[in-house]
Amino acid sequence: MAKGNDGKAARQRTMKKLLIAVICAFSLVLGVVYFGENGGNNVNSSSGSFATKTFEKTLPKHKTKKDGIMYDDDKVEKGSRHKHHNLNDRMKKHNHGNDDGSPGRKVNPRHHVDGGRGGRAGRGHGRGDRLHNNRGGRPKVDDEEEGESLQHRKFHDGNREGGPAAHNKHHNQKDHRRVHERGGGGGGGGGGDHKMHNRHVSPGDDEEESDTDDKSNKNDGDDDDGEEEENEEDADDQEKVMQQQQKKNIDNDIVDDELADTYFNELAGPSVKSKHKRFIEMVLNGKLNLVKIEGTPTLSQDGSYDGVVGSFCQVNFALHKEDPSSYPMFRFLEAASPGCQNPTKVDLKKVALLARQRDKKIKAGEVFVGEGKEAKLLNLTAVAFHESRCGSTLVANSMIAMDPIKHRTYSESPPPVNAYTICGDDFDRCTQEQAASVLRDVIYLMSRTDDQREERVFFKFQSITSKKISTFQMAFPHVPWMYVYRDPVQVMMSHVKDDPTIKKAICTRSRNNPPKEVHAIAKRHGRSDATKLKPAEYCAAHLAMLTESAVHSLNDMAIPVAYDQLPSMMWEKIMPKIFGRPLTQTEIENLENISKSYSKGGKRNDGRKGEFKSDSEQKEKNAPQAVKDAAEVFLKESFDQLTAFGPKLFK
Repeated sequence: MAKGNDGKAARQRTMKKLLIAVICAFSLVLGVVYFGENGGNNVNSSSGSFATKTFEKTLPKHKTKKDGIMYDDDKVEKGSRHKHHNLNDRMKKHNHGNDDGSPGRKVNPRHHVDGGRGGRAGRGHGRGDRLHNNRGGRPKVDDEEEGESLQHRKFHDGNREGGPAAHNKHHNQKDHRRVHERGGGGGGGGGGDHKMHNRHVSPGDDEEESDTDDKSNKNDGDDDDGEEEENEEDADDQEKVMQQQQKKNIDNDIVDDELADTYFNELAGPSVKSKHKRFIEMVLNGKLNLVKIEGTPTLSQDGSYDGVVGSFCQVNFALHKEDPSSYPMFRFLEAASPGCQNPTKVDLKKVALLARQRDKKIKAGEVFVGEGKEAKLLNLTAVAFHESRCGSTLVANSMIAMDPIKHRTYSESPPPVNAYTICGDDFDRCTQEQAASVLRDVIYLMSRTDDQREERVFFKFQSITSKKISTFQMAFPHVPWMYVYRDPVQVMMSHVKDDPTIKKAICTRSRNNPPKEVHAIAKRHGRSDATKLKPAEYCAAHLAMLTESAVHSLNDMAIPVAYDQLPSMMWEKIMPKIFGRPLTQTEIENLENISKSYSKGGKRNDGRKGEFKSDSEQKEKNAPQAVKDAAEVFLKESFDQLTAFGPKLFK
């Protein structure tokens, strides 16, 4: 009996151990469910319970609390945040009215975009991959500072709190991309080529999406005209590549936000008069245009500069768009703009940095000044240097006339030529790098607009800037540049036609103080002193200084343009290659029409207004022997070199 009793007791002990093991295993399962990686979310369903409080106390510091839920910033699972928000609370939050009294915006709960307090509801997500994503298209994750509340992240412009960037830590990357690829769900037009539909999801809508839906619906909202847009995209691919490159030509600088904020406080801070604040804001919004620069940069060896002042006013570009021939030079357009009689001055370097910062913030959706009222940076598409009296104004007029609504052209405006020469002819006042820095800021500021229809900007520089093509190449190495030139005899006759003695011709103005380049050309041709050259010889040597500089600068971006190839070369070769596509029939007709008008007809009183007639044969016939001889000796060589050059852009 003792042994039997002992066996029964052993079996009872074994059963107890098995029962305890089962209980422990069951408890372990419950622990995983309630306290594991997924358990953190399940705890929320029992809000107010002891388990919830205990779980929150044990979380590490890198956890983030949002709407009563704790999120692991490093391990947020797909969709987990959205599934555990209370739908009614979310809709109430997203659809609340703005502080300025405007109604809230209906938002898809899946997209989870808070309206910015003090700004537009949901502004930012509608700009498609701009605010949250970097330029490479990957979601941008900000480093969270210790103790910083994501819900109260502030922006410099607009004073918005709790804006879209506040949710970077809560979005998982796939859901984040889906939000932007569908247009955002917030206010404002979508960025890039995306379209946006504002959808309101009712509590009964299914919030789950499959991976297949995620891939197939990236361009949500394009169902009606998707096929048409696809065809347009195929036709415009080459042009888009060119446009992307052109954007990089001018918008490739990294903005020092801390320095920009310092400049902003200095130029438009609390201590600045309200009138000057309004002026700065108009410059930053692209309403005022740079028309002049002055000053000499302080010498530096790193390419930076100080001491240059820019003058701004509102230029009436509509006059030039309506009739390029009546305003062939920028000075005529400036004179016809009433506000430009007394322009306002400001430090060039500082306002250029502020403009870059403002443009960056506009792209990111951090600044909103009104629909269609913010500044826009135009594509620097091409520039033109020239020999003078060679058809360059026709080229400039063609640039604007091809598409007046989308194009802006500066024809011999003062700021660029001032930038080219600001360091002196021999860079004795400052370095070429500094001159290039000034030129970059000048072109950047002149390429900004408040007209959202404009897309491209072109420049035609003064003939003397031919000596500074290398400075342009240093500042903008990837921008196509034309060099307009003409047959030596014909171009000389264009210079001397108003003065048969040639003593007062434009090409002989520097005869009493010849540049070093003219001295060198004279000596190369056996003349001891440039001041002793005959008027025709000096004119030819002066023009050779310009054309030889162009020859020495020829590179992959160069496009020599001979006068006798105009105007057809503009629509047959130059513009199609620069644009990366064939021109439309309307664009060709616009170019043909402008070529039939005398390029400077609007400012003439000799009966030639509105009519262009080639005079090449007449110039050859009337040229005196002195002009023919000088052209042969001084100009023929560089003319032949320009003619023989085959532009790489045409291949």
